[in-house]
Amino acid sequence: MKIVLWLQAITLFVSLSFSQDSATQIQSKIVPLFQQARQAEQRRDFAAALRLYDQILHLDSNLAEVWTNKGLVLYELNRHGEALAAFRRASELRPQLLTPLVFQGIE
Repeated sequence: MKIVLWLQAITLFVSLSFSQDSATQIQSKIVPLFQQARQAEQRRDFAAALRLYDQILHLDSNLAEVWTNKGLVLYELNRHGEALAAFRRASELRPQLLTPLVFQGIE
């Protein structure tokens, strides 16, 4: 049975490895992509959401929440091995996040 994605709105941040100007530019690109990905999920267009999350992770691969959302989308697409890898990456980045841990257990 497919699950309904229960994603919370997240505050996006960019890695401290970027300069302040660069971080601001990257964040200005990430926020609209994230909003589009969430809209795609609401339409249950998980393939589109996945492409958008991949674009975000190309800009900043250290966003644990985006890795979590990517894992949930992959789960919905029945791409369980890839989902598990995404959940593991999210847990490596932010061990305190509950969702990736729960889905690692499910997988």
